[in-house]
Amino acid sequence: MIKADNTKSEVSHENTKKIQLLCGLSWLLLILSGCSGGDSSGESRTKATKPNTVTVQPRAGLKGFASGTGALAPLVPFAVDGTGKKLLAVYMVGSDLEGNNGAGTTDFKEMVAATGAELDNLEVIVAFGGASNWKGMWFANLDQIRNDSLDGAFSNESESEYLYAAPQAHMGDASSLKFFLKFLDSYTNFDQRMLVFWDHGANLEGFGNDENFNNDPLQLKEIEDSLATTTQTYNVIGFDSCLMATLEVAKVVRSKANFLLASEELEPGHGWNWKHALEAYAAADNATAAAKSIIDNFVAKDSHPYEDSGKTLSVVDLSKYEDVVNHLDAVLENLTEQLQGSDPIVISALNNSTSKTQAYGKSAQSGTRSSVDLKHMSHLTQQRVTGDDQKSRLAALIAAIDDYVVYSKEDGTRPNSWGVAIDAPENAVKPIGALTDYYNSLRVSENWVNFAKVYSTAKASDTTAPIVANYVTETNAANVSFDLENWDEEWDTSWAAEEGAASEGEPTAQGDSSIFCEDELSTERSNRAARYLPFLIGDRRNTVKVKTNRNARSCVSGATEGALATFEDPNLSLVRTIYGISEEYEEGTYFSVIAELNAYPTQAEGQYFTPEWDQRWYTIKVNADESIFMPLYFEDQYQENGQTYSVYVGEIDYYDSEKDYEALGYDFPADYALLRLVVNESSEVTQYGIQTYKLQFRDEDDEEGYILIDKTTETFKPNDKLQFFTYAFNLNDLETGEEWFEVSEVVEVTQVPEFKLELLELADEFGESVTFQYVMYGEDANGNGVLTDLSTVAENGDGTLETENNNSGVIGAASESICEQAGQNDEPVCYVINGTQAKMYGVLLDDSLTKFQELQSNYPSVREIVLMDVPGSGNDNVNLSVGRALHKAGFNTRVEANSMIASEGVDYFLAGNQRIVVSGAKIGVHSWATDDGAEGKDLPQDDPQHDPYLSYYEDIEFVEGRNFYFFTLDAAASDSMHYMTDAEILQYGLATE
Repeated sequence: MIKADNTKSEVSHENTKKIQLLCGLSWLLLILSGCSGGDSSGESRTKATKPNTVTVQPRAGLKGFASGTGALAPLVPFAVDGTGKKLLAVYMVGSDLEGNNGAGTTDFKEMVAATGAELDNLEVIVAFGGASNWKGMWFANLDQIRNDSLDGAFSNESESEYLYAAPQAHMGDASSLKFFLKFLDSYTNFDQRMLVFWDHGANLEGFGNDENFNNDPLQLKEIEDSLATTTQTYNVIGFDSCLMATLEVAKVVRSKANFLLASEELEPGHGWNWKHALEAYAAADNATAAAKSIIDNFVAKDSHPYEDSGKTLSVVDLSKYEDVVNHLDAVLENLTEQLQGSDPIVISALNNSTSKTQAYGKSAQSGTRSSVDLKHMSHLTQQRVTGDDQKSRLAALIAAIDDYVVYSKEDGTRPNSWGVAIDAPENAVKPIGALTDYYNSLRVSENWVNFAKVYSTAKASDTTAPIVANYVTETNAANVSFDLENWDEEWDTSWAAEEGAASEGEPTAQGDSSIFCEDELSTERSNRAARYLPFLIGDRRNTVKVKTNRNARSCVSGATEGALATFEDPNLSLVRTIYGISEEYEEGTYFSVIAELNAYPTQAEGQYFTPEWDQRWYTIKVNADESIFMPLYFEDQYQENGQTYSVYVGEIDYYDSEKDYEALGYDFPADYALLRLVVNESSEVTQYGIQTYKLQFRDEDDEEGYILIDKTTETFKPNDKLQFFTYAFNLNDLETGEEWFEVSEVVEVTQVPEFKLELLELADEFGESVTFQYVMYGEDANGNGVLTDLSTVAENGDGTLETENNNSGVIGAASESICEQAGQNDEPVCYVINGTQAKMYGVLLDDSLTKFQELQSNYPSVREIVLMDVPGSGNDNVNLSVGRALHKAGFNTRVEANSMIASEGVDYFLAGNQRIVVSGAKIGVHSWATDDGAEGKDLPQDDPQHDPYLSYYEDIEFVEGRNFYFFTLDAAASDSMHYMTDAEILQYGLATE
């Protein structure tokens, strides 16, 4: 069984760089408002006063609606015969995408760059405007766009240079869209017709915010009414916009289109590659073939000068829309009936599926999401319900979705995006006053509205938070059997890329085994094979106390310390791990969040494990003076080219140095924004982006508003500024919910950002080091939450932090050591010298005998090997040779209370002349398997394949060798592990004293 070594070092607090936070000092807590100097004189200290909470408020007035409709110039009748040609029409509402960022201008330049003989048979008509620098609405064909581009600006030619000009038009009003569609009606007899909407999108909240009319968008009903006026049907209607690949949008456009091309997720600011879009459409046999090509290009890496992750795009067959809705209604009718009967299995299934499904347009600070993937939610529900009729209805719905989605792709970061989303269920019951009936009319069916109401009522009836039935700290992952099927569902590791169904392979965790292998949770067998613990996949292992070298890419020991919590609640919907610190305030004790991460379900109902935090977290350095820790929450994890990437998101205020906030009517000179980081397995930030968002309002009576996440993705520029936010819990009153606060000063950017994973050392306002803690948080479907007791990051008695070494194959500068050279997939043995002892970590590999002989030669005073974390070997023959050499040299062996040895590591321990087992040590044994999969226990006891081990036990004079050997074969299969009880250790004579 092959695992990695335990490479441990101590990091002195005195030598650790301070991370700068509030007031220019090292004061961490977000909930301290003033910037007064600390007092360490010994006088009595008063508790700080908690400032007001931070909430999302409008910063530029009540944007999002307008009473005016604009003014349109008359249209002179004309006719264009398009026989033998294709028509591409684009309704481009520039909004702040163009006004602030020039995104429309960029896409015009891409159109101009399109080449190819096929373009001669493509008629391009663009209606553009709706931006501060594009007032009104202008129509132009491709030749006019080329001519307009010569000076680098658009809409600045005389009106006669365009097909049409209306400088007072309002592109966020139905009158302008109807006018454009009527204009396009004059273009007849085209072989193919494609209509694309370009701007911000927000599903039920509409599309296209005209910057000159208070950001007023086209509502979905306005789009539907406008399409009803055209005499033409389009082969494809597309949205180069966010969040529009939904059933609700399909419902609106299906009467005038054959196919819908749109994105489930937020689109990166660059949107489609319009050079490719023109060329692909011009060359394709039909519009759907063009749509597929646009999808491939949009999702592909390096397909666009401005790259970002989170890209999804799909094309659906609108003729299959009704079939999907009919099957969805059949599911909803059944689920609603069961909910009304308070069926606990259905309620639990829905709590699981609605909370864990792939969601889009999420905002942490507002706690909202726009939509969810319909197929993923249906699959998760199907996995949990038990009724045959329910399963059958859900299977039929999934099949209908597959038939409806013609082609769908995502860039690897949204693995459970299957091409069609639906408005998130909780949105259907949000109070929006007089507009409630209007929004309900936009939803796919009355059944969906009824279901959402009944499900909301069922959730609301739960007014009691989950109970922490048991919380154990200082436990070990080796004691835990993980529920990887549940974990797969939540974190997207098991879905087949093409089939869309969860893996039906044999469960990875078996018996009391807790050791897993990295290769995508593979279930393949090997001789004494290991498995990879889920929290050791990706970068998470770099922030937990794992007894392994941090650069390990092989199998890793289960000897990971942490906490185990059992939550009791029939509606438990999520459990998270939170890193942070607590502090006393006049209003109570607050626990402030540094990071929110996933906790890991075990096979016990409601039980979760979290590994102990090692006090490392991500920081950003944007100038020469300051590194700032970044409060982040885990958003997703995905695999690409054999590497696992994690996505983290933080809430910030973003002060764009190129934006004139005062001129734009802002009363605060910054944008709300999400800072999104992509991190590889080595904790290197490979990509980051800033996505701003704003609060929009539906009308003057709308008191709540809604979040509009901008399509634009930014990166930090010189002179930009930023400020981080995070949330905190009042430990004395959890019912008040989370409160958001500032966590840093406003910091100016003067250099290219440097992101690092660092050991945090923070001081309070009095200059004293704060205590770092971690906790598990459980929440039910109604949002009632509970925290476990706080667990403190452990320190040694001398005040130094015990943490793992971050270097490959190196124990630590202060320690003398002998280490075997690391192989490509294995972690080598290291001996750390400590007087007459050598602490041993790692896997016995091909050079282990040489390293043992080197230990004998260079450190003759060493007489005892203390096995700390020795999970096995990569070469049985070498392992037996080293054991014989150790015994012959007269060495003693020892395992400590926090040691973990397993498989051939146990054989090595048994070679000691005197053997000591300290109570609490983990000793793991199991069978072995032949190359053809036969288990050792299945062979007759006189089979010669047993002889190498039996002879070894005779050579090292292990009296109980034969009995112990056959005990290990029966104790656990080769792909599992049994940890010996104290009675078994005594029975088989593992310890000599």
